[in-house]
Amino acid sequence: MQLDDPVRKRRLVSEHLKYILDRINAVVDEDIKDEDDIKDIISDIKKFYNQAQLSHVSVAIHYDATLIKSCNKSASSILSALRTANQIAETSNVQELLLQFSKDPALRLSEFVKLISLANTDVEKANQEIANRMSGYATSDGDTDAGEYIAEKQNIQTCKDIIAEVKKSVNG
Repeated sequence: MQLDDPVRKRRLVSEHLKYILDRINAVVDEDIKDEDDIKDIISDIKKFYNQAQLSHVSVAIHYDATLIKSCNKSASSILSALRTANQIAETSNVQELLLQFSKDPALRLSEFVKLISLANTDVEKANQEIANRMSGYATSDGDTDAGEYIAEKQNIQTCKDIIAEVKKSVNG
């Protein structure tokens, strides 16, 4: 991530990426206490895609408003499914396992997992895209002569020289 990027728009994308990754870890670490935590994660993913769009990062095209809205509406069932999945992981009693699996937590989590997976993939792609963009810029003096602008700079200098000669002949 480019958290120290001098270009504000790219730095904001990286900050959103970091925040989303931190929130995803909260899901994995079972730190979700209530429905608002899930809505916060979904809101952060939405902010990431909005910032990606403002910063012209290509992953912005993956923004799925329908999926985000659906996950937001079903935040309570997602929370319930997460709790059920945690209970399944902690249970060794066969009857209890059957009872917990009858609630089908995987089905209720499918859209949320899809959203998280998509965001995770896009975070990686955005990081790579930002790194690629940054590699094309010199950080020492802010001026890059990568070879592609050398001819244009020479043409501009030639034009300046011609203009200077014309001014001398007119004034002189």
